[in-house]
Amino acid sequence: MLLRLPFESCANRYSAERNCFAATYAGYLRGSNEHFNGRLRHYLPEGTSFDNLTQDELDELIAEINDRPRKILGWATPAEIFHELAWGPTTTT
Repeated sequence: MLLRLPFESCANRYSAERNCFAATYAGYLRGSNEHFNGRLRHYLPEGTSFDNLTQDELDELIAEINDRPRKILGWATPAEIFHELAWGPTTTT
């Protein structure tokens, strides 16, 4: 039986299949996901119970995260990019 690492298996199948998913235990294959999880931990430490959070608190958290500039977006915020994609670019006069 040949054992393969998750990314080897994924790379070998990629040409035949259009989608490839990382193994659930392999955080190193999901870099951007793990990076975002780290950002969330600034606001919600590990072990935080969501039962104690109100919808208003979650909405505030989501707004704050979406208003943080991202290097990958050319220092625009996700909210700005969403607005531009949904309603077109904004014009300044």
